[in-house]
Amino acid sequence: MNLRSLVLVACLAGGLLPAGISAARSLEQIRASGELRICVAGSSAPFYQRNAEAFARHLGVAPKVRGLPAWDDQFRAADGTVERDASYAPALLAVGACDLYPNDLHIVPWRESKMDLVPLYRARKVVVANRALQSAIVSPADLAGRRAAVQKGTAYDSWIAQQNATALARNPVAVTHVPTAEAFVRVAQGQADFTVVGSESAFRWVRGDLDKLAILFAVDEPVRVGWAVPTGEEALKQAVADYFTASRRVGSELDESWHAYYAVSLMEYQLFESSLQADKGGIPLRTLLTWLLPVATGLLGALLAVAIWNRRLRGEVALRRESEDALRESEERLELAMRGATLGLWEWRRETGDLFTNDTWASLLGFEAAELKARYASGTACWRDLVNPDDLPRLQEHFSRFLEERAAEFRAEYRLRNKAGRWIWVRDVGYQAAHDAEGKPTRAIGVTEDITEQKLVESEILEAKRVAETATQAKSAFLASMSHEIRTPMNAILGFAHLLGRSKLTGEQRERLDKIGMAGEHLLQVINDILDISKIEGGKLVLEHVDFSLPEVLDEVRALVGEKADIKGLAVRIECDGAPAWLRGDPTRIRQALINLAGNAVKFTESGSVVVRCRADRFEGERLLLRFEVTDTGPGIPADRLPGLFRDFQQADETMTRRFGGTGLGLAITKRLAALMGGVAGVESVEGAGSTFWFTAWLERGWPVDIVRAEVPAGGAAELRRLCAGACILLAEDDETNQEVALALLEGTGIRVVVANDGREAIEKLSEDIDLILMDVNMPVMDGLAATRAIRALPGREAVPILAMTANAFEEDRRRCAEAGMDDFLAKPVEPPELYAMLLKWLAKEPGARSAPAPRR
Repeated sequence: MNLRSLVLVACLAGGLLPAGISAARSLEQIRASGELRICVAGSSAPFYQRNAEAFARHLGVAPKVRGLPAWDDQFRAADGTVERDASYAPALLAVGACDLYPNDLHIVPWRESKMDLVPLYRARKVVVANRALQSAIVSPADLAGRRAAVQKGTAYDSWIAQQNATALARNPVAVTHVPTAEAFVRVAQGQADFTVVGSESAFRWVRGDLDKLAILFAVDEPVRVGWAVPTGEEALKQAVADYFTASRRVGSELDESWHAYYAVSLMEYQLFESSLQADKGGIPLRTLLTWLLPVATGLLGALLAVAIWNRRLRGEVALRRESEDALRESEERLELAMRGATLGLWEWRRETGDLFTNDTWASLLGFEAAELKARYASGTACWRDLVNPDDLPRLQEHFSRFLEERAAEFRAEYRLRNKAGRWIWVRDVGYQAAHDAEGKPTRAIGVTEDITEQKLVESEILEAKRVAETATQAKSAFLASMSHEIRTPMNAILGFAHLLGRSKLTGEQRERLDKIGMAGEHLLQVINDILDISKIEGGKLVLEHVDFSLPEVLDEVRALVGEKADIKGLAVRIECDGAPAWLRGDPTRIRQALINLAGNAVKFTESGSVVVRCRADRFEGERLLLRFEVTDTGPGIPADRLPGLFRDFQQADETMTRRFGGTGLGLAITKRLAALMGGVAGVESVEGAGSTFWFTAWLERGWPVDIVRAEVPAGGAAELRRLCAGACILLAEDDETNQEVALALLEGTGIRVVVANDGREAIEKLSEDIDLILMDVNMPVMDGLAATRAIRALPGREAVPILAMTANAFEEDRRRCAEAGMDDFLAKPVEPPELYAMLLKWLAKEPGARSAPAPRR
């Protein structure tokens, strides 16, 4: 019976193999199945998974990843113990549930007895200490009585425990168990003297803080590290080995994965590992001194000492030569790595004040290094000549600051002229590599990267953004223009409809007139919705921040939708739970969002009720998150239509538009308003069982305020005639139809109206008995804003009320009118009750007090 059969029998006997599971799979079977079964474990599982997925792509199959519990669980025997010396395969490898363990495993005999391991790189335990202790700790014996920070349960923790039990038993190390990252922080801050880690982690962390951390020495010989495959699957083992060989280059997937995880590439680490090996050739000064004892004997002793010295020296020379060869090889490999990554290397030295660059730096600009050396007397002169003159002063100032601050980083983007005479963009990143006794940098090193393509992409993005902003501005200008052009005739349509409504009409005529009015109001709602969307998208919608009464807002919503609900026999209820009565925020936008939801609920519900709810979801000090809901007993919405409900111009059913009307913008506006208030919007619905639309908003606790409402007498035109008869109004309006509408609406009020066709004519017709001015904004010759500013400059006209009556309905239009000196604002199309109320507000006086104009607010 072969080894695999023995393993499977042992696993089955131990209860590790489920019935019917086959043995480990061969490379041929893996490729035939189209998937590689990958098993990973431990805190670094995502790193191992990424590497194995790259290997799966190398094989041309799909990765299937399985996360495992603690690593030792894979090697437990039937009784639960980890028998390292017994020969049995890990259960999941044996049955084919795992084809590959990509964990970085130290290749040691007990693991090799259970699976085949393919070596990838070498690692060892190293001691890392605070740089201030570099001369005080030169061997393990110097660790006695020191403070260590190390991760519990690791091989490094075990090594310190072993030293404490043996060589350091008289003066053991004081150990603090913390995660590896925190261990390095403690060593850097002097809270611990040293830590012990793997050379991979040491390279990563020490390189990140060279000023405070130093790698002192290795405490063991290098151990091979690799991936595991089932025992006996030679083809799979060879495929992994071939993949490792192909990955030993800068920019490979494995190399890049290392860089993402360790902050150093696999190639850089291998150079570092080689340098640890090369360091063994350094001169052991302490051993050497033990041979230089005081000469106590004569010539024989001296000759003996010289002989020993010479013999030792020859050995040291040979070792040093080997070290220099290894170092040269490391430097060559590092240069190849830098060249492969297209990174130029530079070095600044204070003693000469010069700048040195490598061959790759010259090649970035299209030069050979020899060309630059022949053309320029120094590296600094070369750099200054090639830098764009517009960038040079900034760079010199930046580099000077970099040299003044200890441990500073130099990072700059600028332009260099290449051999072809074109400017290319580069990025420099540099660090201070050495300092003198006063802490001033004596050497700085860094890399230069060509980022021209990145800058081109950024430029294209900025241009695209500019084009988009221009398009948005054009869109806003277009909408504002269209709004004005539509509102102007709408004012005439609705105005004449109102005037016709005063006449004696037949039933059929009145029905048709009502339909005209309804169609006009619908068109006006469409315009308002589109303008709201445009303002929100353009970032021009500014929220108010005022105290308001929540119950009053909810009552207003019920009143506004109540009339249509009453016609359909629907009950409208308000429920408020746990929310303060007084809040601070934007009541107008909350009211608008609720009206959108409640109006839709009434529109689509034929019988039953509509409930408007409000509750406090969360409190954070003075802030609270309110949830508003509108629930109806309507037909409900199919589940497949719910995701698109809050999109622009979208309704649950396209037939809804034809049946009920609407733009499909109400929900989109509500969602955007909720977002502006820090909340979200959504819907819950079951077809045939009604719907609940909701939104949330962050508000603040408010304070009760006295709401001062203008006491405007009721009665419209009749009340205006009673209180304001004899007043004189100047109407500045260039559209003849709208002039006719305004005159007809004011007919019978006892108010005299003087008409001006533009702003200049309004100034010319301004007389002493003018009590109020109705001012259009867009007019020929002189617009309403210029006319208002001119009127305010006239002596005695600072207080005459000027009311904007315009089709420009944006918030910025209101603001411009106020800034020009206007007192109030009426948006066209003007509702007659609003016009009468506005005139009463500014003209109403005690009877007989008609002699002076109304005071300006």
